[in-house]
Amino acid sequence: MKKIFFLLFFIFLILEGILYSQTYVEMYGQLRVQGRYLVDKNGNPVQLRGMSLFWSQWGSKYWNRDVIRWVKNDWRVNIIRAAMGVESGGYLSNPTYHKDLVNTVVQACIDEGIYVIIDWHDHNAPQHVNDAVNFFKEMAQRWGSYPNVIYEIFNEPDQDDSWDGIKNYAYQVIQAIRQYDPDNVILVGTPNWCQDVDVASQSPLTGVTNVMYTLHFYAASHKAYYRQKAQTAINNGLPIFVSEFGTCEYTGDGAYDFAETDAWLSFLDTNKISWCNWSLNDKAEAASALVPGASTSGGWPDSQLTQSGIYVRSKTRQNPAASGIVVYLVGMSSGSVVFGSTNVVANVTSGNPVSKVEFYIDNSLAATDTSSPYSYTWDTTQYSDGWHNVKVIAYDNSNTQASANTSVIVYNGSINITITSPQNGANIYGTAATIAADVNKGYEKTITKVEFYLNTTKIGEDTVPPYSTTLNTTQYPDGSYTIKVTAYDVRGRTGTEQISVNIKNTDDPPSVSIISPQNNSTIGGQVTIQVSATDDRGIQKVEFYIDNERKSTDLGSPYSWVWDTTSYSEGQHTIKVIAYDTANNAAYDEIVVNVSKDIQTDNPPSVQITSPQNGATISGQVTIQITASDDNGVSKVELYIDTTKLAELTSSPYTYSLNTNSYSNGTHIIKAIAYDTINQQ
Repeated sequence: MKKIFFLLFFIFLILEGILYSQTYVEMYGQLRVQGRYLVDKNGNPVQLRGMSLFWSQWGSKYWNRDVIRWVKNDWRVNIIRAAMGVESGGYLSNPTYHKDLVNTVVQACIDEGIYVIIDWHDHNAPQHVNDAVNFFKEMAQRWGSYPNVIYEIFNEPDQDDSWDGIKNYAYQVIQAIRQYDPDNVILVGTPNWCQDVDVASQSPLTGVTNVMYTLHFYAASHKAYYRQKAQTAINNGLPIFVSEFGTCEYTGDGAYDFAETDAWLSFLDTNKISWCNWSLNDKAEAASALVPGASTSGGWPDSQLTQSGIYVRSKTRQNPAASGIVVYLVGMSSGSVVFGSTNVVANVTSGNPVSKVEFYIDNSLAATDTSSPYSYTWDTTQYSDGWHNVKVIAYDNSNTQASANTSVIVYNGSINITITSPQNGANIYGTAATIAADVNKGYEKTITKVEFYLNTTKIGEDTVPPYSTTLNTTQYPDGSYTIKVTAYDVRGRTGTEQISVNIKNTDDPPSVSIISPQNNSTIGGQVTIQVSATDDRGIQKVEFYIDNERKSTDLGSPYSWVWDTTSYSEGQHTIKVIAYDTANNAAYDEIVVNVSKDIQTDNPPSVQITSPQNGATISGQVTIQITASDDNGVSKVELYIDTTKLAELTSSPYTYSLNTNSYSNGTHIIKAIAYDTINQQ
């Protein structure tokens, strides 16, 4: 009976898929680049073989833990490429959704002990450099401490991307990653769809470490000529990584060429070059490893594999098998929310006696247990709210070890709500005003739902971040309202935040005034007309008229136009400005000036605070000293501290005695504004 129980128990563990043995990452450890090779923790060249997932916006159904586990166990892959699409409905359209997909795959690969490529799958990456920098900063902060991770920062530069342009982009992204991850390998795309590795080898990046260069090929299209280009790069010492290849034509479809694929893989094996096949997906095209409708959780028989899938599986299964002592975490999966005192339990099976189990929190040893059941009571209140890594390492009496780890969310604090739109006191209008809130930002899995209220009326509910709803304000009379956001967390608690807004569907006309020159002033030469224009919904444009003839249009603040008066007769002229709001409502201001040929160009004044110095620490009674000058004379200098006007100084020297005892300790801003005789400032 005991034998039957053990067999059933062991089968149960396998079916649940939570067994952990000595993994590929434990075998190879922290990867690095040495010369032209990818090497393991002992400095030995290593070749990884694996699969690339399909574009995240079109192939996400296979971006899950079950698929990762299956290809690790059955196909024996030791690397997965998470090809996160950027354009065409990808990351740029919904960053949160695509980051969640990537994070799911990365965590699954970490849990399964294999390597993972975080791929910025973009053909136009230099156009999105700021987005890429921010994305990889976030990835490096979250995953940089795991040796599993490889970053691919530019999928495939197209034929229009020069190597110098690619390098400029790469330096910026690499610098962002290295702020948080000094060690993990970074893959850099090469020109012409990652085929010109020979070009890159003539002028590789400098001042960077653990960088490799990607080569892509599709065997039915790219043959011996492209292998020769790769050989040239190898001869030049360039470390190459094949992050994508196909057994068919470069379109991803067409005829297979397995003979040419054999030639390529033999070349890669000879040169210890790692590779990922495109792609683990069921799209009806030759490059797919799966037939349309194949299971989205693995377990594929040959009938659910394409010819390419059967072929590539036979190659990945040449990877060495991982083996050893078995350990898994009980009841704690990725994204679990923990609080208070939490029991961390490890189940260990081994052919030899188990000597000890070590428990780590964020890579720091927290406890050691030498007897079964192996457990540790974790006081999560001693840790900050947010993501933390839990890891166990089991040792047998021959010092063979195996590990299991996962990332969980510590959540002991209160619900943190920030209403991001609209702002407190804002005017809202229209049929679809957006109401949005961040709730426990960065660890939203602690939240079960978010409700939105206008006064006491519920207007919406959201369960998926980013949390938002829309409000048809035309169903309510204009006036003051309260927007309230109520969030519910996994601990059964609620939190509330509220702001005041004004529903204002009546669109007021804009307000506009000519700041400079002044009405009835005498001007000449080049004169800058300065205008102040405001509106409750925004200014569309400001038009400038001289004697009722339109001369210029300004679309953005500050609104101004330089008028060359030398082409106008002396005497009286009219300056008129018209401001238009976004609903095309208009308002105007008009002044009369006298043009004189005796006056040359009237430039704006210059002003400088000479004492105290910027950044100085001051106390007691302090004299503020200002210098101001203008080609036609300074009319006044206004002096402010923070937003409060202190004085209006009309004669030089411009000084003011400030009693600092009237102000709180801390940083304050002193500002001086000089005006000339036509009110330019």
